[in-house]
Order: sequence, then structure tokens, then C-alpha cells
Amino acid sequence: WKMFVYRVLLQDGEGEMKQHAAKMRAFTAQLLSDTDFCTGVLPRLIDAFCLNYNSSSVRSETCLFIRGLWEHCPEEQRKLLYRLVWGRMQQAPAYGRNAAQFLDLLAFLASQDTAETAAQASALLQLLQLQNRLLVNHPNAFLYSQLETVLDFDGYYLENEPCLVCNDPEVPYVPLKMSSIKAETKYTDNAQLVKFPCSYTIQSVTIHIGDIRKSKVVRTINIYYNNKPVTDLSELKGNWSQWKKARVCHFAQLQTELKADFLIPITATNLLFEYASFYENLQALSAEKLQCPRCNKLVTDKHGICKHCRENAYQCYHCRNINYEHLDAFLCNECGFSKYGKFEYTLSVKPSFAAERIENDEDMRKALAVIDVESQNAHKRFTQLASIRAGLLQAASKL
Repeated sequence: WKMFVYRVLLQDGEGEMKQHAAKMRAFTAQLLSDTDFCTGVLPRLIDAFCLNYNSSSVRSETCLFIRGLWEHCPEEQRKLLYRLVWGRMQQAPAYGRNAAQFLDLLAFLASQDTAETAAQASALLQLLQLQNRLLVNHPNAFLYSQLETVLDFDGYYLENEPCLVCNDPEVPYVPLKMSSIKAETKYTDNAQLVKFPCSYTIQSVTIHIGDIRKSKVVRTINIYYNNKPVTDLSELKGNWSQWKKARVCHFAQLQTELKADFLIPITATNLLFEYASFYENLQALSAEKLQCPRCNKLVTDKHGICKHCRENAYQCYHCRNINYEHLDAFLCNECGFSKYGKFEYTLSVKPSFAAERIENDEDMRKALAVIDVESQNAHKRFTQLASIRAGLLQAASKL
């Protein structure tokens, strides 16, 4: 719908604008004449994306879509759309501040001169009066009003039954270096596996490559993810059935930075970066000489043993590990060092509380254990809040 509107706005000339406006009216009429759309898709769209979705931009875009339908549909279908939107008015208080954009949509519809406007406005007024009485008579109303005179806060932290909307604020994405949030890292000869201490929603990944050696340069990096909590990252090493491919990143030759945006943000506890293909300069590779990492002498022995100091030249320059299965590996499978470049990752993330699907008895036992621990923590915090509330109430009464 947005792309359709943008095409209209980008056209030059009044005649073309009228032509596209006519197409939009025809499109809207066709859409609203579909019974499945009006009785199934559109109500679910309003509930899920106008009211329930925890992103103000998505809620605003959805309300603009509904308004666009209104502005381009025939009068008969406007009545249907009007009743559908106003029919959700009584549910709006349950969505708290997430209903702000929906109320703007109601205000727009109320400003239209329709036969039902007066009745709906009266119902809205009664609803607002009811909600205002609930706020005035709330058990903590006095305490919050007193605290606001001396403190700057925007939450309701003393509730025995906290609101699921107010306690699920819209958290912005922040750029963080992956090295600062990782809990564990494992390597193979061509991949890096990273485990986070908690689940994150990831909007984008920025890859920076430094110290590039021209003989062998990364062409493609595949990004995989999963949200499966594991005790040891080794459980996922080589277990490709547990990974989902999120993005394929293609690099130009000698490109040092690339940003990979996810159209739909991914939720992950673990990430895997696979260095899948390379630009290889055969002439430069053939000119490279095997050098001893200890004494820096050239090594000509086919087994890589330095005749001067007897060290193995195939060992990692950083950790001295030797990968006998892949002597020419792109990465050290122990510490991740690569002589062909240094890779740094910056993630645009925010915390997530999405849980992985329970698929077997072991997953069930782990989930029950987590529930038990978190239930005890919740009860402990509830007791602490109750004791704090009593002291605050006594102090507030003296203000």
C-alpha cells in the first residue's frame, strides 16, 4: 500500500495524479468488497498492529493504512470501516499507551460528518469518564502524585498486578560491539560461533575487516542464528540442523566494511559467521613462503618443521595450536586468529524475551527449571516492593 501511494506522489502532472487516485479508489473498493478481508484480515490487522504491536512506528503506519482506506473507499464501505474501527473502542483501555495512535485514528473518524458520529462520541466520552474515575480512585494514586513532586520517574513500580503494556516499554536498538556482549566463542577452520548471555533482537550487523592480505580475501560471509539456549557452544558446532540462515553478505574485492540489515529483525542467543568463499590471488599465494613463527626463518620442510629451532611452522601465531586436518585453514580453530585479516562485528540490538519452542522432554525440564527460578525471584521482588511501599506511604503522608 505504501509503495502504491509513493508512486502516486512521485508522478508529475495533475492529470496523472487524478488517474492514479482513480486507481487507488478502485483498488480500495476491490479490497473492501472481499468478505474474507473485511471479516478476518482487517480486524486481526487492527488488533495486532494498531493496538498490540510494541512499536510506535508500526502502529502509526497501520493507522495511516486504515485512514488511507477510508479516504479512498466509497460511502457504503466507509460505514463498514467506521463500525469496524469504532467497535474496538471499548478494548482500547486494555492496551494502555499503545492505544495512542488508535485514538488519533478515532479522532480523525469522529471529525468526519457521519450519522453515527454523535452516538460514538457520547460512548467515547463515557469510556473516558470511566477510566478517569479508575485513575482517581486507584489505591496508589495518592502515593504516585506525591512522589512526582520530588522525583522524576515515568513508571508505576508499586503495583501488585503490574500492567503488561506499561512494563513492556518500547526499547530502541543500540549499536554494540559483539566482543562486549558475547559470553562464549568457538571456531572452526572457516567459521566463528558466538553465544550471548541472553537473547537479543538483532536489526543489523556491521562487519569491519582490517589488516587485509591481498593473497586471500573474503568474498562471502553467511550469517546463521538460533535462539536455543545451550550450556556449551560445542553442542552447536557442526550441528547445521540447529541453525537458520539469516543473510548472505557479498564483499567486493578488498572491501573493508559492510552493513547487513535484516528486513525482519532476528531473535538470537547464538550467531554463526561462516567464511564461505574467497578471492584468491594465485600468484601472490604461490609467492608466499612458509615462515617459522618463532625464529622467522624460512621453512622448506614438507612437514613444516623448522631446521633451526625445530618448531612447527604450521602452528597458530597467537596460540600455537596446530590444525592437522586443515593446515592452510582460514581461521585457527582454537583462537580464531586469521593471517588474512582481522574481523570485527558491531550489532544493532535490543534485549529480547522470546523463548525457543519446547520440542522434547529435555527442553521441558529446562523450561520448568527456569520457570521455578524466575517464580522465586518474582516472589522475592514482590515482598521487597510491599515493604518499600509501606515506607514510602508513610513518608509521602508527611509531604
